[in-house]
Amino acid sequence: IYVVDTGNCRIKVLSGEDLSLVRHIENPCLTGRSCTGIACWSPSTPATSSPAIIDVDKPAKTESGLQHSWLAVVNWRTKTITR
Repeated sequence: IYVVDTGNCRIKVLSGEDLSLVRHIENPCLTGRSCTGIACWSPSTPATSSPAIIDVDKPAKTESGLQHSWLAVVNWRTKTITR
């Protein structure tokens, strides 16, 4: 589960099982305490029942054109959407 922690300029990643903290995502696009929205997308994986894990360090597409999961945030102060 991804939660925008605007006051601390980060995204909290929580376990989907018990909501325990997994890690924090920090990035310059989150500075200024002004992120107000978050969206994520993952390609469907019908062969597995487990949720897909978003790797924010990978590009949205590979060289072969296959899409990876992505996470995007909206910053009202800078008027940007960062993926």
